[in-house]
Amino acid sequence: MKKDWVRRLLVTLVIGNWPVVLNACNSNEDAAGGSSGNTGTDGGAPLIDQVAEPPGSNCPSGGLAIHLGTDQNQNGTLEPNEVTSTAYVCGAAGKAALVLLDPEPTGPNCPAGGTAIKAGVDPNGNGTLEPNEVTSTAYVCSAAGKAALVLLDPEPPGPNCPAAGTAIKAGVDTNGNGTLEASEVTSTSYACNAPPLGGSGILQGSFTIHNSLDVAFLQQFTEVTGDLAIDAPGLKAVSLPVLTKVGKSIYNAGNGAPDLATLGLPALKSVGDVQLVADSLGTLELPALQTVQNELNVSGLTLANVKLPALISTKAITVSAPGPLSVSMPLVTSAEINLSGVTVLDAPVLSSSLGVHITQGQTKTPISLPALTTTGQLIVDGVSKLTAPKLTSSSGPIRIRAFSGIDLPSVNTIPSCGLSNYEVPMFDAGAGDISLPGLLSIGCEDGLASFETTGALIAPGLVTVKNGMQLRKLSSLSLSSLKQVGFGFWVHDTTLVSLDLPALTSATMTLGKGASCGVGTNSLLTKVNAPNWKAGQVQFFGNPLFPQCRADALIAQVGSGLVHCPLASGPCP
Repeated sequence: MKKDWVRRLLVTLVIGNWPVVLNACNSNEDAAGGSSGNTGTDGGAPLIDQVAEPPGSNCPSGGLAIHLGTDQNQNGTLEPNEVTSTAYVCGAAGKAALVLLDPEPTGPNCPAGGTAIKAGVDPNGNGTLEPNEVTSTAYVCSAAGKAALVLLDPEPPGPNCPAAGTAIKAGVDTNGNGTLEASEVTSTSYACNAPPLGGSGILQGSFTIHNSLDVAFLQQFTEVTGDLAIDAPGLKAVSLPVLTKVGKSIYNAGNGAPDLATLGLPALKSVGDVQLVADSLGTLELPALQTVQNELNVSGLTLANVKLPALISTKAITVSAPGPLSVSMPLVTSAEINLSGVTVLDAPVLSSSLGVHITQGQTKTPISLPALTTTGQLIVDGVSKLTAPKLTSSSGPIRIRAFSGIDLPSVNTIPSCGLSNYEVPMFDAGAGDISLPGLLSIGCEDGLASFETTGALIAPGLVTVKNGMQLRKLSSLSLSSLKQVGFGFWVHDTTLVSLDLPALTSATMTLGKGASCGVGTNSLLTKVNAPNWKAGQVQFFGNPLFPQCRADALIAQVGSGLVHCPLASGPCP
């Protein structure tokens, strides 16, 4: 007679931290067509049974009693005198959680057969754990010739179960004495009670979300004093409607949250730190969040919107996505900003920052920082146009690549160039204008003040460049106040006809670039207008329309110079 010891377990309760995969398991006698070999001390099969537990000392609000024992009389029923241990899973308010024990046939999950422990939330409320509702499956497997045992022990309140619960221990009875000893336990998992009704709503310590049952468990709490970690492949949604505070970090642990598509934290006001990678998340909206003590760092392959309408205080905001990405932080006045893939940035009151780093993907759009006045560095790559009308200074490097224009009307000094060189311009406006009408000086001891655009460089107030300066691809130039360039002054690949530097007094200038005449030339240049230039040197590399006689005159005026390639012959115009 076939004795099916596996009973269907229906638990309409909230259960937290339902198990990791178990490594040993009770089996179903004859489940694989023969004797299971899973016998107790009297030769009977182990049985698990469950009965409803009324409200009382074991479960204040009622719940479930889970009995484990050996079928000593081999009648297929777990009778009271055969029960060797009992554990309780107690209920509280929350979504229904279902747990189902099903026979696991011989196969890849259990080579010798065993039990599948399936768990999930019952969103449709029909009292049945349907296949699409299963969010975690654990296996307890038989071992050839050895009994597999499961032991249910009470778990006191602590880090494994904040409100106590049941420890589910599994292993193989290697010495054959019918008892699962401590040395034989190969896996332990926990089914955790919900806190007593009328509790504080504060979960002391840290918690890791593994599945939807843990989410349902957390829905009772308004605060987690420690970390809130997510280690839940397959989990698609996290909704914690009453959680207002996380004392430490919200972060990825273990395998993270690769399938998380919805993160609902509508009441969250304060968190220590956010470090979250969610490649399936499309929108992150935290409507009540006011304070992030350190950094909010979120990335995802499908992330398209980050909405932080109430955020006031944070040290840094880092968001990374392939784009197009929209980021809104309308109340943030001071923070370090690191955005990758952003196409829309709503930061109307951001006035100061330790640094602004913005990178766009294939979609190029304008970016405006209307209130920004000071920043530690300003690194912008690949936008359509950058406008920061109130920015006056940067204590760190400025490097900007904006294809249709750079408009920084109030910047008066640039102390650092950030090691820019010939191939990495400090300002690259593509086909747009570089407009710096308030600029007075450039320090740049750490690199080259390099400007590249087929448009215009507009800096009529610039007086001194302490180190080197490069002008590349320009079609128009306004440097009417420039007096000194300290190290080297390179002008090449431009379409300028006349280089007008009326105030220049001292510079070592190279017109054109490269050792060969055909590389790095100013193909249309015919004149340099710099009547006050009397100190330094001038060098000519491949400016084919520049008359030799004008080159000779300029060399004589400056006091030193070289012509490396033949210039235009004939009389001066």
